Amino acid sequence: MDKRLFAVLGDHWHDPALSEEALRLAVKEAEAALGVSIAVEIVPAQDLAGRLGERPDAVVLYKEDRLNPLDETVRTWMTPETAREITRYVSEGGCWLAWHSGLAGYDREGYYIRMLSGYFEHHPEMQAVTYTRAGGRGQKADTGEAAAVFWDEHYFVHCNVEATNVWLISTSADGRSEAGWRHPYGEGRVSCLTPAHSREALTDPDFISLLAGELTGLLEDKKE
Repeated sequence: MDKRLFAVLGDHWHDPALSEEALRLAVKEAEAALGVSIAVEIVPAQDLAGRLGERPDAVVLYKEDRLNPLDETVRTWMTPETAREITRYVSEGGCWLAWHSGLAGYDREGYYIRMLSGYFEHHPEMQAVTYTRAGGRGQKADTGEAAAVFWDEHYFVHCNVEATNVWLISTSADGRSEAGWRHPYGEGRVSCLTPAHSREALTDPDFISLLAGELTGLLEDKKE
């Protein structure tokens, strides 16, 4: 059976065209792996809560909460009501991928971040970042070999490692952090992935394979 995927993409710091390009490349790999067609619909953030009742098979969020991060008075898009709708959608069987800026700027005590079991804290200047598998569902065990190496924002995150399954680790000259984790949430599933930022990184074949693997894992759980 074909799958439907909603995507909310782009913010002040992230060109939505770049994340959409990467997402569509990854979707092609996921389609081949699953043997299904995946219809991707780009949904405006302000429409998301009202559209979740359509029960897409998965939602991808690559957008931070702040709408105008450089202004004196900063506005955000995710209201407590929207966060509740998102967590309800997932707990009732939906699948959610919080990708890169989809982990950034949200209320750390709110429903959404509690569902994710982690959030973005900071990143240093762009640099070479190595991503290494740490084991997990559908992934090779950690062999110490890099799954991907590219020039990127090295996201340092807070991750509640006791409440999730960390499968990807990032390292750079500035240190080490969790880079990918996943867990069930009610009847649904949550996945978090911290890379990538630049077009070079977003279209890196090794990164596309990482993203495709997460999409495959999320949608495979819902395969009829």
